Amino acid sequence: MISPPDNRRDSRFRTYDRMESAVFLRTTEEFGGLSNMAGGFPLQVNAVRILTSEALYQACRFPHMPEVQRLIIAQASPMTAKMKSKPYRRESRPDWNQVRVKIMRWCLRVKLAQNWTRFSELLLSTGSRPIVEASRKDDFWGANPVDDRTLVGINVLGRLLMELREEVRSGALAAPMHVDPLSIPEFLLDGHPIQPVIGRGESDYRKSVQRPERRVIASPPRVIAKQISMVYPAQSSAIPESQAIGKASLKPYPSYKASSAPLLGDIPAHWEVRSLGSLTSSVSQRRGSDLPLLSVVREKGVIPRSSMRDDENHNFIPDDLSNYKVVRAGSLVINKMKAWQGSLGIAPIAGIVSPAYYVFDFSIDDRHFGQALLRSRLYVELFARASDGVRIGQWDLSLQGMKRIPVVIPPPAEQTAIVRFLNHADRRIQRYIRAKKKLIALLNEQKQAIIHRAVTRGLYPAVRLKPSGVEWLGEVPEHWEVMALRLRYRQSLGKMLDSKRITGLLLLPYLRNTDVQWGRINTTDLPAMDVSPGEYERYTVTPGDLLVCEGGEVGRCAIWIGDLTICAFQKALHRLRPLSNDRDTARFLFYVFRLATDRDAFSDGHESTIAHLTGEKLRAHRFPFPPRAEQEAIVAHIKEATSSIEDAEGAALREIALLAEYRTRLIADVVTGKLDVREAAAKLPEELEEPEPLDMTEADDEEDVEGLDAEAGAEEATE
Repeated sequence: MISPPDNRRDSRFRTYDRMESAVFLRTTEEFGGLSNMAGGFPLQVNAVRILTSEALYQACRFPHMPEVQRLIIAQASPMTAKMKSKPYRRESRPDWNQVRVKIMRWCLRVKLAQNWTRFSELLLSTGSRPIVEASRKDDFWGANPVDDRTLVGINVLGRLLMELREEVRSGALAAPMHVDPLSIPEFLLDGHPIQPVIGRGESDYRKSVQRPERRVIASPPRVIAKQISMVYPAQSSAIPESQAIGKASLKPYPSYKASSAPLLGDIPAHWEVRSLGSLTSSVSQRRGSDLPLLSVVREKGVIPRSSMRDDENHNFIPDDLSNYKVVRAGSLVINKMKAWQGSLGIAPIAGIVSPAYYVFDFSIDDRHFGQALLRSRLYVELFARASDGVRIGQWDLSLQGMKRIPVVIPPPAEQTAIVRFLNHADRRIQRYIRAKKKLIALLNEQKQAIIHRAVTRGLYPAVRLKPSGVEWLGEVPEHWEVMALRLRYRQSLGKMLDSKRITGLLLLPYLRNTDVQWGRINTTDLPAMDVSPGEYERYTVTPGDLLVCEGGEVGRCAIWIGDLTICAFQKALHRLRPLSNDRDTARFLFYVFRLATDRDAFSDGHESTIAHLTGEKLRAHRFPFPPRAEQEAIVAHIKEATSSIEDAEGAALREIALLAEYRTRLIADVVTGKLDVREAAAKLPEELEEPEPLDMTEADDEEDVEGLDAEAGAEEATE
């Protein structure tokens, strides 16, 4: 029974009597199936399998973020799907508050259409009673308990369910029913417009409940195929569709001519080909006293290392600068020994460089075009071919070979158009890459939270806790042991190798990111080394041994999963092996080490000193040790709970790689005349600010994404 609204509230609020209403709070209750959190009501939209209406509702927040939609839909639990959306709430579609009730009504209709028998029977079983979702916090979708019998709230979900119930009862809705998409902007799933939902009949329902439900995640977009609209995404409302410009919409030039350079092939008929030697001339070596020392050559050109007058960054400045070379703005700077790796560029500012570089005046109309051209994939290959001889393991650039490199020269206005097009394309691509990196950072944070909670609290929420006596660890379950590592593990220290020639031992690297893959040490294609008997201490590593960094990334840990092997190490590593094989599982301690390093447990506490984890310090550190069976259960839980996160991380990393490859190919095709961008560049909108120099180096993709998600964790007050 509904009473008049409370005068203290607005007119949307209702008061409900629990005894006279169909109330649900938990999904296991009589009417719990009415909840958005109820399982057993699978959905299918755009051929994508979705386990609950809650996951579908949350995914509809982010039509502009397909990767977030896929993350939400991938979750096995409706509560987890809701939690996965929380870090992105501030990025919900801008009209979310205006359309969320419409979207909820649509989600409920999809739930009814595809689960007609169960859901319609459940709705009708409520009779004519008010349907109320009881909630302790949310009085918008549900109603809050005031006392044992009274609930007060707007109860939007309950009212939508009552509306749906009346349509079923009156015959306005019947199986099989179709649900049309909402007529609201950007009603998308996985980047595609949502299509009409086809209802399932009784036989379809039986099949769905007889067959075990399996999570089906929309496969990651085939990025290369979608690059047709990379410069202007098809769904971008800011750019008219007529201006959509992507690689596939670009066409070759009307006519070509032979370039006489095999690697260049044909070039546009109106372009010129000249040798690099005819475009370069030596620069005076006289040094200016106030010029900055320039550092590594990168895609954006050489960059200042430090000021000669005030080295705020504490970078090394040699005492003798007499042999250093002057660089003018626009000069071509080439690393003699690393040109074959693409270490060359056009300087945006004046400065000086070490004798390891060649410096030339470079006669080209648009230096940004010259930068993009000489750094493109084709020209890196041409510089590699002009390098010969070996010097300290590096190829030396032959000046004669360099001067013979053919350079394509478009007309000046066309050079400017090419730079404008590539700059615009690069900004769009970099935006996508940053979004993927932000997603990876958020996924990694979620994974770390799962690991941290499991290895400090276990799997039983009601377990009694006790102080661990370890500052970084805090409280742990009462029945866990907390003890020094020396009481559980044997420890050996690997010696650092010197420059002597050694062969015959497997050389393990220093646990760099590329060498450690979630607890695995990658030994593929590592160099073979030799050691004289007794000259070095050697490790015998067996499956399950833990290897821990002594310095550098102190405490970084990996598990050896290969065969029994005798190894030497580039850096000092501790090898840990349980004193008793039936006492501990290596994977649990691996997770504990991750928690310890994240919480800076191995720091010396002084910013001015280099952290150094000696064997004595390591053996004295205290760690938590549950019973072995519980360790194994925790490891299994972490593996299961993080598997979908790791899948999403892997998909995002693959997409970043595909985007980077697309960018590289786009530059190479445009600067060598394989694609005509003149018309496309003319259609670009005016830039609000002067475009930055083209910056398309893969090294720049490795930007630090830590902290990007700091502001994304706030929850909405009303939901």
